[in-house]
Amino acid sequence: MGNHEPTIFNVSTLNALSARLIDHAESITNTAAHQMEIDIRLASTVCDRLVELRCEVAEIAGTCTDEVAAGELLAALRDTE
Repeated sequence: MGNHEPTIFNVSTLNALSARLIDHAESITNTAAHQMEIDIRLASTVCDRLVELRCEVAEIAGTCTDEVAAGELLAALRDTE
């Protein structure tokens, strides 16, 4: 394929990807591609849910009284950026 930069799964990237996926799904007019449209919409929903989960994990880490657990949660979030 070629050299690609690593994908960053932060909130802004996921939100932008979700919006592009919806745009792509809405541009499909071929009835034979209906399943592809459904899959693209599902992928957009997955992106939206990942954003919600990232925010929830960050909130939990911020209020966690177990410093080791909080650190591991924050490290997991950094690993996806």
